[in-house]
Amino acid sequence: MKKRNKILFFTISIFVFFISYVNSYADEKTSTFPVEMSITIGKEEYTLFCKLDEFLKNGWKLSEKRFDMDPTRTEYWYEVRYTLSCKENGTKLIPWGTAIRTLEKNGSYLEVEIENRSDTIAKIEDSTVEGILILSKHIKEEVKLKNGLSLQNFKVEELWKDGNPQKYPFSEG
Repeated sequence: MKKRNKILFFTISIFVFFISYVNSYADEKTSTFPVEMSITIGKEEYTLFCKLDEFLKNGWKLSEKRFDMDPTRTEYWYEVRYTLSCKENGTKLIPWGTAIRTLEKNGSYLEVEIENRSDTIAKIEDSTVEGILILSKHIKEEVKLKNGLSLQNFKVEELWKDGNPQKYPFSEG
């Protein structure tokens, strides 16, 4: 009986040691997704995840135009994304709701995905920008990532040469 208790104690000790090792490894391991990313549009730098109000203070305005910029999405997907989480004629978002809006400034357009990260209904302006979609044909301003990669100079053809993928300096934040 005592030998059985020792084996059981040993087994439990090994199990506890293993679990604590896994937990400590998980705490040390960080995500490959950056905590924040920055993008420069024209002369203004924006750090995602910022409030939509930051764009509006820099001259961007909510546009009535809809370009449905993402070619992998259908018009029905866009209709849902523009309206489903919205209240009061699209001026407010439900708690933790997301929506897509088009911003306009000096003839340039970009699409932002916003989220209300609160537990109450909030104005669109107070929502958090969690994604930006920019197409070169809809933007007149220079767009640069933190590492200096410019949308205007980016060419997909440079990613492939002789049928092989090439190393390209994508943004690390």
